[in-house]
Amino acid sequence: MKSITRLTSAALLAAVIAAAFLYIRAGACGPDWEPDVFIPAHHPASITAYVNGRLGVLQRGYYHAEFVVAYRYLTGVSLTPAEKAVLIPKVEPPAGPPETWEAAIKAREAAQPISQWLAARGKYVTSAQATISQERSIRRKTGTWAYEDNQLNCTDGAFLNAAVTLNTRAQIWGSQSAEVREWITGQDAVFANCRQPSEPPSASQPGWPKLLQQDRAYQVAAAEFYSGRFDDATRDFDTIARDTSSPWSRWGKYLAARAIVRKAAAAPPSSDSDEAVFDLALLRGAQVRLEGIVAHPPDAQILHAAKDELGYVMARVNPSARLTEVSTALAQPDPDFRNHLTDLDVLLDRGKAADTHTDLVAWIHAMQSPARQEPGNRSGLPWLVAGMAAAQMPDPKLIAAAATVPASSPAYVTVNYHRARLLRTAGKADEARAITTSLLQATPAQDPATRNALLQQRMPTAHTLDEFLADAPRTALSTDSQYAAYLACPPNLPAASQCQNAIPPLQFDADAATYLNREFPLSMLAQSAESRTLPINLRQAIASMAWVRAVALQDPEIAARVSRLLPEPVRNEGGTQIGSRAILALLRAPGFRPYVDTGVQRSASYDYLDHFRDNWWCGRWTDGAHPDAGGLAAAPAPPLPFLTAKQREQAADEARRLNTLAQGLAWIGPLAFEYVTTHPEDKAAPEILAQLVQGTRWNCEAQTELSKRAFQLLHKRYPDTEWAKKTKYYY
Repeated sequence: MKSITRLTSAALLAAVIAAAFLYIRAGACGPDWEPDVFIPAHHPASITAYVNGRLGVLQRGYYHAEFVVAYRYLTGVSLTPAEKAVLIPKVEPPAGPPETWEAAIKAREAAQPISQWLAARGKYVTSAQATISQERSIRRKTGTWAYEDNQLNCTDGAFLNAAVTLNTRAQIWGSQSAEVREWITGQDAVFANCRQPSEPPSASQPGWPKLLQQDRAYQVAAAEFYSGRFDDATRDFDTIARDTSSPWSRWGKYLAARAIVRKAAAAPPSSDSDEAVFDLALLRGAQVRLEGIVAHPPDAQILHAAKDELGYVMARVNPSARLTEVSTALAQPDPDFRNHLTDLDVLLDRGKAADTHTDLVAWIHAMQSPARQEPGNRSGLPWLVAGMAAAQMPDPKLIAAAATVPASSPAYVTVNYHRARLLRTAGKADEARAITTSLLQATPAQDPATRNALLQQRMPTAHTLDEFLADAPRTALSTDSQYAAYLACPPNLPAASQCQNAIPPLQFDADAATYLNREFPLSMLAQSAESRTLPINLRQAIASMAWVRAVALQDPEIAARVSRLLPEPVRNEGGTQIGSRAILALLRAPGFRPYVDTGVQRSASYDYLDHFRDNWWCGRWTDGAHPDAGGLAAAPAPPLPFLTAKQREQAADEARRLNTLAQGLAWIGPLAFEYVTTHPEDKAAPEILAQLVQGTRWNCEAQTELSKRAFQLLHKRYPDTEWAKKTKYYY
């Protein structure tokens, strides 16, 4: 699994730049929108709070690093400042509107290692260096399928080291000396091999200063290393190690061992399996070399580097032993925290824990999968948390133990969250509600993810509609969805600087959407839309779904009742009616549907004809056939106590009647077409026909025959209208 240890500054910078373009013109992106998030499944909402021991409600889907952090605090071992620094991202997104980001992005680009190398180089020569890439392209093949893969080849350290060395050599030889120019020529040749094998630096000449000759030997070996000529690199680094007068001698044995490791890790062209890319015999040879360096290191820097590389090797040569080593180290303050987290991540992802019995590893497996909990007499706070999270039926001993956890404990919120869940399962809803209410009172607004989880837990214990509605709005932690992007920056804005629309932070999560869509009769939906307990955007969302249902079920009282919350154009067109004018209004509102969504509502962009075909609705809206049907496909929710049997029966009857109708435009389209044929004098008739052609084109199900009929009638009856001229095709 990926973990928060993977957040490098380069990756974050790339993410910042990508985010800038997404914000500037989100409508131009493809349909790969992320769902709106209320409770992150794989990482805490606030990494800073989490690494300081405020764990909130632990989620089963957390990555390995997150579980390491939780285990440490649950066992009473805080993270050190250095360990926290590993986990907290160093780069923050630019502040201010997009037009101010350019300077911030440029400043961060200048701080990158490649930029530092180019800046150092530019002080001494004016010639431009070819574009540098840190990655090399590798062609892989799986069966008959071949593809290109990129792997990191030249690390940040290579460019930082080159910049420092160049400045040092310029002080020795002179900034405009022939030696400095020759040194730069050699280093350019080294970095040319980062992307793909290229010409190595030329051999040193007898008349050069000895230091330049030694530097050139190192440059040649480095170029061999980056180009994949690992045997040559091993030989030449060994030679450098024997030249004790060379400034690179102390690195020679270590880099020779690294060249062997690189060779062992070279992927065979016929496989892309992680298990198949290592030559274990070569790795064992590198292991012997590295163990020798660790036993007799020339200095502390080499010792640290050799230990890191040896850990990498041991993770492949003896993964079980390495997993025991790193998991034991991570359970306590660990000076090698970053690398041990990386190895733990790799080893657990590859299933290398079958015969490893450290408490940390066993606990991670227990949290991630209850079926993998190990038997035995494990005890302590971490195992109480695991037991509570895994329990499906009430266990009096577990519940009693959870009740003794003090409020100051990092486990307090998690165990009481599950305590409330289990009490509710046992039929003790009032006790469960009291617990979640107490937790909510103690949870600040600055921790919306925990509040969202607790509101989700409390909602099924609501005694009244108002109590239900009070728990329904949740703070969306991210709104990277198509309609959030559309609302923030509609495509018709002339400039990105006008993208200032605020997205309402309170939306429906899947559980609230599921209850509203499945359990509520039309009369209760109207009552919910009128309730001041909800923010206006959610009242409008419920009103739009209730209105669509009222039109379909021919209920004029409900249609008129909720119409005042509809968008003005829909309301004016036919929002208070259930007949043909309502159908025409619905034709102009492709964002309307008889259900609410999870996250930012489709109805919020009601008049936007989505070119990814998310218009109106398709399939049986009660069974989750539509992929964006806002929690409709979720597991059955616990029954709400305040709903009567009659109300549930009424909701089921309405759902049955709605599902006898054709869905979405298949229902709306023929009725709109019939209206035009019987009302040819209506000035809106050409527009209605043109909208039918457009709508059927971008509907989720093809309706070519209806589109053709609308097209032909438009051009026969209204050929000189603007709408006919704009509608050139019916498919």
